[in-house]
Amino acid sequence: MNTKIKQLTLLATAGFLLAACGQGKKEESTQATTQAQTKQATTQAQATTTAPTQTTKAAQSDANEVKTVYQLVNTNVTTKLTLYSKGNIIERTITEVITDFSVDNVPEASREAVKQSYEIQKSVLEQTYGDLKNKITELKGFKFDSKKEGDKYIQTYETDYTIVDREKLKSAYPPVVSFDDPTNLAKVKENLVQMGFKEVQ
Repeated sequence: MNTKIKQLTLLATAGFLLAACGQGKKEESTQATTQAQTKQATTQAQATTTAPTQTTKAAQSDANEVKTVYQLVNTNVTTKLTLYSKGNIIERTITEVITDFSVDNVPEASREAVKQSYEIQKSVLEQTYGDLKNKITELKGFKFDSKKEGDKYIQTYETDYTIVDREKLKSAYPPVVSFDDPTNLAKVKENLVQMGFKEVQ
């Protein structure tokens, strides 16, 4: 039963896997590039530091948006993570976590034990998502929804990295698992595969 609760907790945080880390690395990289360019150009410092930024923004906005979907199935929980990226930059993610509490396919001999385990899992799930929803209702760039369909509990998280304040999100939900850079497509894909996710689209 403890294993199921741990698995639930791990999967429940999957929606935040990409949203939890700070913006520090991205800002440091931009700042370091700008400082290096400023040191190289003495008389035209402003033109030198501004032009590459405009080129980068133009190249990024011209790139086509690519949709990549990953999925992880673990016991009665299915997590689907959709990444929307341009180039190697993730701009938006949608995570859907479906927890199925149906016992129809459980052998009769263990059905009662599984039902009891599911009741504890439901209670933890409802408490966790209730608390979370209260904390992040007004966080720009992050949407959260939770609903029930029959025996299924469905939670959906949407993060827009172009506007979300990652520090506020992280402080609203401290136990979040995070990547070093949630907008680096190559690194995120690598981490997802290591966690057991499979690319499905």
